[in-house]
Order: sequence, then structure tokens, then C-alpha cells
Amino acid sequence: MKKEDRVHGPLNVVELEESKTEMIKATKRIYFAEEYDKLSKNQKVGISSKLVKLNPRLDTEGVIRSDSLNVFHMTPKYPV
Repeated sequence: MKKEDRVHGPLNVVELEESKTEMIKATKRIYFAEEYDKLSKNQKVGISSKLVKLNPRLDTEGVIRSDSLNVFHMTPKYPV
């Protein structure tokens, strides 16, 4: 968000969602740095990666996601 776009007062829903997405991206870049690097170059993660079975990919916002089914929710495309 640009400095001139800032508004004083409580955060709105959009700002909260953007903040949440940025925190998720930052955390994943720390813990899955090697995987993030490969995915950002349109490469597959290494076979020794803990994420390899999840078939990870980067979404349009740069969040690592899985195209595999989530075993708890049985719904595809959850954040890793």
C-alpha cells in the first residue's frame, strides 16, 4: 500500500486480508526458501522436499499452494 493511500483508524477487511497474505508469504519464504525459489522459476520442487507429495505451485499472489486434496477438508487448492 502506498503512503498516500493510508487511512487512519481501524483496519478494513481488505487491509486485514492483504496483511494475512503477506504474513503467510513471508513465513513460507523462510521455511520453504528452496522450494519457493524453484517454484518462482517454474521448476518442480526437489524429490527430497517435504512438499513434493503436495504437488506445490505458486498462485498469482506468490503464495505456495497445493493442487492435491487436503486430507482433512477434501478440498483442493489449500495453502501449504
